[in-house]
Amino acid sequence: MKKILTIIIVLSLAIAFFTGCEKEYPSIWNPEYESKPTPIITSVEPVDGAFAVIGEVAIKGENFSAVKEENHVYFGGKKATTLSASETELIVLAPNITGDSLTVKLRVDGAILFTEYYPYKLKLAAIEYGGFGDYDDAYGIACDIDENLYVSLTGKKIVKITPEGEQHDYATSSFDKASAMKVGPEGYLYYVNILNYMFRV
Repeated sequence: MKKILTIIIVLSLAIAFFTGCEKEYPSIWNPEYESKPTPIITSVEPVDGAFAVIGEVAIKGENFSAVKEENHVYFGGKKATTLSASETELIVLAPNITGDSLTVKLRVDGAILFTEYYPYKLKLAAIEYGGFGDYDDAYGIACDIDENLYVSLTGKKIVKITPEGEQHDYATSSFDKASAMKVGPEGYLYYVNILNYMFRV
């Protein structure tokens, strides 16, 4: 009986010791904190989309910050650059992302929640054209009425690229490369070299 009593006392002391050692941490919740109202997006313009990287986008709505650095806009997860801000309109520069169903998200410093706008379209501002390689040096270019593109390459070569992007050898030039080219009357191709002599293909 004495042995059982000793075990009970030791266990009770151990429980009391470890219970008393629990560290109390202050709560991070401040019940008196007043957050800013959640922003609301009512429209994004241009409505048919913008160009990635170079396009300016107007976001209209409510509860934005007039301090542009306090507004954080994302297109498909990529952050945009805020150019100007008021409480009802943001002008941002579209980030380097493309897609026809991007989600636009906005967070304002001091507000607890994001707001979203879906879908929005960002298009490529430029595309590779003509199937040129890394070692093709293009110089003079010209375009005809049918939107065929003519390009002077080093090696006395002029190529023609159709609107579908197909490349064909068109002609050879008298000099290594043409400095400038232009399609003239009756569809003739004219070019000049660095000595300012004019030639017709």
